Amino acid sequence: MDLLERKRSMRADLKDVTLKHTVERSLPECFQLFDIIHKLTDEPETIYRIACEMIEDFSQDGCRYLEIRTTPRATSSMTAEDYIRRVIAAIDDCAARPLDITVKVLLSINRAMDSTQAHQVVELAKKFAGKYVVGIDLSGNPAVGEFDTWLLALQQAREHGLKLSIHFAEVNNKTECVRILQELKPDRIGHACCLDEELFKLLLARPVPLEVCLTSNVITKSVPCYDEHHFKQFFEAHYPLCICMIRVFSAHHLQRNINMPLVRFL
Repeated sequence: MDLLERKRSMRADLKDVTLKHTVERSLPECFQLFDIIHKLTDEPETIYRIACEMIEDFSQDGCRYLEIRTTPRATSSMTAEDYIRRVIAAIDDCAARPLDITVKVLLSINRAMDSTQAHQVVELAKKFAGKYVVGIDLSGNPAVGEFDTWLLALQQAREHGLKLSIHFAEVNNKTECVRILQELKPDRIGHACCLDEELFKLLLARPVPLEVCLTSNVITKSVPCYDEHHFKQFFEAHYPLCICMIRVFSAHHLQRNINMPLVRFL
């Protein structure tokens, strides 16, 4: 909140912004929050501070492996490369402290990007690949953009040996989902909330590890309730699953996110 107060005097578009303290946010509200966060994080030292605080918070929550998924952005105060360097500096500095957590980075292609911007993200990932940057993420508002816009960039990332993690079936878009599986062959997919029987069978035939976050899916109303969450269907099919959390979608601690399916479905 202190960052928001400081920025109010610097940006007219933040003058009337208020952040509500709530556990629940709808999917559109979450993307509105992302827009505000982008406006707040337009300076290199702010990026560094938030990255450090994120690593500290997850370490204190008991997390031992963390992937920071972030979209490199250029502002009047920094280049996209500066942005990545500040994130890496935060990881380096936290690694020198007794936090007991391993941190890696996925650079995100936002669905609002055009093809040129998507290729720029991949080029940055190629440049920084190795110690910390391990892959590319396709994310953002699932109602925005066309798959062909980012396809060549994602294929280029794959050819360079970068791993691909794709937000998948957050909304009904079967044609895109089939193409993701057939043309990209991602290393991981996330969410898979909107599947018909054909898509489910495609995944069973060639399993791609699925990252699920029950709290975010229920809070954003992507699924009606915990008892109807598709985790159960995949778990009973012995499908490879990873239980995750998205902090901005949920104020719950990591342990609650992990315990949720264990208590309800095991």
